[in-house]
Amino acid sequence: MIRIDSNKMIVPFDCIDYFNADAYIESPAKKKSGEEIGHTSWQISNAVVGLKSIKVTPCANKVEIETSAKILHDDYFQGININTIERVIESINDTGLISIKDKAIEQARFLSFDTTQNILWQGRKLDDLFDALSFIPINTRYKRNLINVKEQGKTMIFQGNQKTIQCRLVNYDKEKELLNNKQEKFLQSCKNPNALLNSASGIIRVESRNTEFKTIRNRLQLTDAKEVKGKAEAPRLLSVLNSSANPNFDLIETITNPRSIQQLEIFERFRDTEMKMHDVVRIRGMEGIIEDCSYNIELVRAFAKKIDAKNYDRWLNGRNGKIGFETLLAQMLSEKNAIKSFYIDSIKHYKELVRCA
Repeated sequence: MIRIDSNKMIVPFDCIDYFNADAYIESPAKKKSGEEIGHTSWQISNAVVGLKSIKVTPCANKVEIETSAKILHDDYFQGININTIERVIESINDTGLISIKDKAIEQARFLSFDTTQNILWQGRKLDDLFDALSFIPINTRYKRNLINVKEQGKTMIFQGNQKTIQCRLVNYDKEKELLNNKQEKFLQSCKNPNALLNSASGIIRVESRNTEFKTIRNRLQLTDAKEVKGKAEAPRLLSVLNSSANPNFDLIETITNPRSIQQLEIFERFRDTEMKMHDVVRIRGMEGIIEDCSYNIELVRAFAKKIDAKNYDRWLNGRNGKIGFETLLAQMLSEKNAIKSFYIDSIKHYKELVRCA
């Protein structure tokens, strides 16, 4: 199910019964050299929690409304979805600032929105996931940035390098974000803020920003989206909320390249090691030789003897506390097909949670 948090929607002006102009700030049409540019509009910002702004432009037959899922108060984690959108409209109407007609939803369109998922990282440390997300190799078209602010916890941002579209995936600790002082007004608007905070425990918020209409059409697999003069039109609100796509999961799959999971293995192997770099390089080189020799100790022995006939026994048996080929091969055989990588497991679990959310 598509769940939305911050968003901006637009409805025709004739889809409202009235708006309280006295409560708005009027912005007259600009004039340049005596010529009128644009249209007179009325705008109000941050009137109530979850209602970021309303901009009414009658002459352009449009009303732009910015909201977030906070307008649902105690049901914040449900997000704005096909089951809650009518409540969102009712909450906007309850402010007395505007009256939106019941049928307006059918004509409403999204100009931008954040698709969100709340995944429960149960029985695991949140830092473990952020570590795995920090190490996993990613598509070269993306860059990552791990932000660690004491009051808000860790946030991992994957940002696309594309100039023509905005592509951004964010992962963060939702409980810490809600405990920030900036959320005090929102929590006060809830009937049972403690219950909301309790439900946020262990929750990782995954969200992506959607602003380009053509990209939205592709990500959400919208079949009714049209193009006007070669440009994609804003997607219908109901089409977006009824979409069965999982854009966040698809974006994660795009960001992580095909071999990224396997490449985490090296981080797992030396996660808690106190070895020096030259020792790691030595071990990895020996492992490569063992793999090239198909785990056959006789081939390894022959190779070592050919390269260093005088000291090959030292390489086989080890000396001065350094592991030899025979011991290393035995370890590799016992671990082969049995190692369950900590990082690999974390990433696989994370992906599965997002896929099913």
